[in-house]
Amino acid sequence: MNTAFFEKHPFLKRVARFLGLLPLEYAQKSGPVTVTGEVSRVSKDITVALVMALIVIQFVIQAFKIPSGSMENSLLIGDFLLGLKYVYGSPIPFSYEKLPGLREPRKNDVVIFKFPGDPNYPYNDETRSIKLLNTFIFGVLFWDKIDRKIVLHAPKDFIKRCVAGPGDTILYKDKHLFVNGQEAGLAPRGQTSDPRVLPPDIDPRDNFGPYVVPRKGQRFVFDSLSLHEFYWVRSLLYQENPKVPLRTGVRIYVDDTVYTVFNQKGALYVKYSDWDWHALLQQISHFQQTVGSSNVKIRWEVTFNGQPLREYTLKQNAFFMMGDNRDNSLDSRYWGFVSRKFVKAEAFIIYFSWDGLEPVWNAIRFNRIGKLIF
Repeated sequence: MNTAFFEKHPFLKRVARFLGLLPLEYAQKSGPVTVTGEVSRVSKDITVALVMALIVIQFVIQAFKIPSGSMENSLLIGDFLLGLKYVYGSPIPFSYEKLPGLREPRKNDVVIFKFPGDPNYPYNDETRSIKLLNTFIFGVLFWDKIDRKIVLHAPKDFIKRCVAGPGDTILYKDKHLFVNGQEAGLAPRGQTSDPRVLPPDIDPRDNFGPYVVPRKGQRFVFDSLSLHEFYWVRSLLYQENPKVPLRTGVRIYVDDTVYTVFNQKGALYVKYSDWDWHALLQQISHFQQTVGSSNVKIRWEVTFNGQPLREYTLKQNAFFMMGDNRDNSLDSRYWGFVSRKFVKAEAFIIYFSWDGLEPVWNAIRFNRIGKLIF
């Protein structure tokens, strides 16, 4: 390798040595060794190491710890794993855009993604906080203009298996998953842990669909959508435009008079508040039974960047995610599709595993360390 270029750029020369592109040099030091010189040398070496670590964290590796049993028994609580960002496209710093990836998520990929139900701002209010610093590892620092304090905000990442992609028709019937009419079995170590089969009017866990997974370029007219379709499309609208102020309202009319209004902005706190579409649907059904279904009407209102919006065309493909532990997973059955924009990394390998229920001397699961994730 021609080293003339690196001789003119000492910092790049150190990086090349760190990566093994140039041989290490062990030349005799000339002159006396001073404390100042040694401190300077060590500082430069540490700086190079930190820069390389930040590059790897930003563009190559996504670290993740399994916090729940939604992926059992494929992944266990306490598994620490690494995901590969560049497969789906590495994020561009200080933006929501990505570099070109190697491919789109495929069926059966285990995917790390940003949870669509978490806001990008503290308190789900972009006007209350000022963004100060993205720490990349611990979250984003904001200045709270009301409480006048610094707030650390870190939106949740989820990990699930991609079971359907853009254009696929998905149906879940009595705990059996069908994609495009063909039954798709459980993952090799997946499970259904509850023998009960819940009816769809109680919970969508065991029965839902058929739904068609949206694709890039698909146009949605809000007035033609059902309640859950409206919320799922609204979620995609938010995911594709996380920086744009978004307001929605669901107005319920009884005898052409407004009975109640559900207003919301930003992200959907799905399953963590009353913004679960399934709970809202049950509430509306109660209204219909009480006053008569012919007298109850629903209207949606969407304000996007301060302007009313009646329809929307998707900019990105969408995906349907489910946990391998089908009976204990908060996934797309509840909060809808994941936009390509929120996909972060493909799960790759378990590098450590800790069983918090075992004594300390027996807590490390050595048999799981180094396992590839499929």
